[in-house]
Amino acid sequence: MKYKGALLGFMWLLASEGAVDDLQASAVRRAAETVGLIIHREYLLGELSRGRERELTRDLLADQAEVRAQAAEQLVAENLFSHRASAALVVTLTRGNSPLTEQDRLALTAGVEFGRTRREQRRALTLERPDHAILLLTDDHPTKRGALAELGTGIRERVLAEADSHTCCWIGIGEPRTRLEDVHASYADARRAAEVASVVRVLGFVVRYSELGVYSMLAELPPDRLADSLHPGLRALFERPGLGEDDLVFTLEAFFDNAGNIKRTSEQLRIHRTSLYYRLKRVEEITGVDLSRGDDRLSLHLGLKIARLIAMH
Repeated sequence: MKYKGALLGFMWLLASEGAVDDLQASAVRRAAETVGLIIHREYLLGELSRGRERELTRDLLADQAEVRAQAAEQLVAENLFSHRASAALVVTLTRGNSPLTEQDRLALTAGVEFGRTRREQRRALTLERPDHAILLLTDDHPTKRGALAELGTGIRERVLAEADSHTCCWIGIGEPRTRLEDVHASYADARRAAEVASVVRVLGFVVRYSELGVYSMLAELPPDRLADSLHPGLRALFERPGLGEDDLVFTLEAFFDNAGNIKRTSEQLRIHRTSLYYRLKRVEEITGVDLSRGDDRLSLHLGLKIARLIAMH
């Protein structure tokens, strides 16, 4: 089946009832032409609909409140999206300091389209931007917090299967918003979660904004201000030369993450408690703090979080 020379599909005839005569062949050709025209019209209608959908989705994420409200109203009125609680999922790719390739951008599109097909009609919207892709979803399962994470994992696998081999993929999930015109806030959440996850590697590849913890607050500040706020003793710990000094940083981080529990920390690091006490004593000597004091612990613990966020270690 063709339309103006473009191949649109095939029509198969079964020969179980004998050969096809000229009259039947002519009828088949006419039918093929008609079907080709119908397919072409459906394609054009689909493109018009997707173009309109992309236009309204861009407006839905605009800075102006009145533009967002009008886009939300039109999406529902034109039966393009359901007026329910909605959440955003953002897919980002990184290639170190190298720009994304055309293959990477196609992979972003393939990823969000994969996610789109996992939802019923009028339950998903997609939008591609130069360095990331967006999937807006109705929050059909608000009590199942793992549902969006599972979808994000599937999207990430699809993106990596299509992207350049040196590309890394990070996915952020925003918190649901009750009103469709407020989903731009979920988009901001999702983008921030993806950005933080790509720097703070311990968070994982698919991260909800609500899981960022203290990083969500720290990420609001400029990197230079964060760097200036580091405890001088912690900076001395990072900059101290010598073999094995990196162990002190990871030891201190494990100690804080285990709420100062010596038993759990020594088990995690697979060292004897005596070795752990020695390392912590060395930390106190280098940083000039007292780890038995709450304020000193807070300063160093927060400093370690900041250091991860600005990629100091």
